[in-house]
Amino acid sequence: MSEAAPLFERAIAVHEAACGSNTRELAMQLNNLAKSLREQGKYDEARVLYERSLAVREKVRDINITPRAGIAAGA
Repeated sequence: MSEAAPLFERAIAVHEAACGSNTRELAMQLNNLAKSLREQGKYDEARVLYERSLAVREKVRDINITPRAGIAAGA
């Protein structure tokens, strides 16, 4: 999935430019990139994106998600 990360990053940049930084779609894209990075073992980078995704979701009042225990524990 390492080829996917640049595509996720591009999609995120385009979305933010077009729609702003507080949308559910952006939160989903951030989460997808974080998942890709986590699967590559890039846990610190993934954690930052998971946290950003959560912050965006909270801003749009979509708080019905559960953080991944592995990331929260630093695994």
